[in-house]
Amino acid sequence: MRGPIRITAGSDGLLDELSGLWVRITEAGGALGFDRGDPEAAVRGAARAVVDGLGSPDHYLFVVFDESGVRGFAHFRRGHRPVRRHTAELEWLGVHPGLQGTGWGTRLLEHGLAALAKDGVEAVFLRTRSGTGLGGFYRAHGFTERGRWPRAVRFADGGYRDEVWFTKDLP
Repeated sequence: MRGPIRITAGSDGLLDELSGLWVRITEAGGALGFDRGDPEAAVRGAARAVVDGLGSPDHYLFVVFDESGVRGFAHFRRGHRPVRRHTAELEWLGVHPGLQGTGWGTRLLEHGLAALAKDGVEAVFLRTRSGTGLGGFYRAHGFTERGRWPRAVRFADGGYRDEVWFTKDLP
């Protein structure tokens, strides 16, 4: 495995790798904005938005990869309004199911936070869903839970999860 590295320009190949990984993570139960069985075209649309955003300096995409391609990614977006330029959102963080628990998610997160701090970002926020264990992951990395929206996430099988909001001040 190599990386994390920042990707600053998109390509069709990157789109294919990112959307393929996103589908694999989702099908394994990962919390990346979709439910198992959601159309691959919808997942690809979210990946396209990330890749298309790379033309802006306000989008930060970090990846880890091996000879098979992209195996993990973190996407941050800096606040685009003048009153929010000091903040960024962690929009997506995902690691191939076979690599979860091996530290690559931590490396992606820490690398991204360091790059944002270097660029003058003072605070990062994120949203995740309850019931995944991700709250503990983010708390372990210095994030503070700020609120919840009960039952904001609904799955095809009728199950619900809370949306949980976290923030972290950067040094």
